[in-house]
Amino acid sequence: GHGILVDSGRATERSDRVQAGGLYISNGIIQDCAGHSVSAGADMENGNYVYRILLENVDQFRCALKEGVRKEAACAYLYGENIEITRNAFGGFTGPGIGEATVSGLIVAGRDIKVVQNRFVLNLVYCVRVLELKELSTADVEINGFSVIGPNLAHAVVDDSARRRTVSVKNKNYFN
Repeated sequence: GHGILVDSGRATERSDRVQAGGLYISNGIIQDCAGHSVSAGADMENGNYVYRILLENVDQFRCALKEGVRKEAACAYLYGENIEITRNAFGGFTGPGIGEATVSGLIVAGRDIKVVQNRFVLNLVYCVRVLELKELSTADVEINGFSVIGPNLAHAVVDDSARRRTVSVKNKNYFN
């Protein structure tokens, strides 16, 4: 499954579904997951988006290994509002050791999302992808101060949101 699943109860087929949120994930390692390192929220599932999530200082790698489990080929997937993703590392490699880049870094969608001072290690197609999902429109996404580690296989940021003016990318030199 996923390293950490934040869900309204739909994934576990609960009958008393509630919007999930108010979660602080900090200081750890999430690795070797068939699904995402962190899977929070899902589109078109009757309000299954998260709120007030802080993901801080967590190394995440060798995740999103299986197509039937993950939503997309990315290490982490967060959909909701008031989400802060700070000082993490997202690995795009899935093989033993470091291995080859086989998945991308991070997918975010929703409102008031901050992606600050993260490292993206050997990501395949993109480091950060901003989606526009149907149920909760994407607005006020800030991506700031990130590092891309390893061969440049990925685009730094891919913005697939409908209102691109609301996505801000600030970075002086993100390639090492």
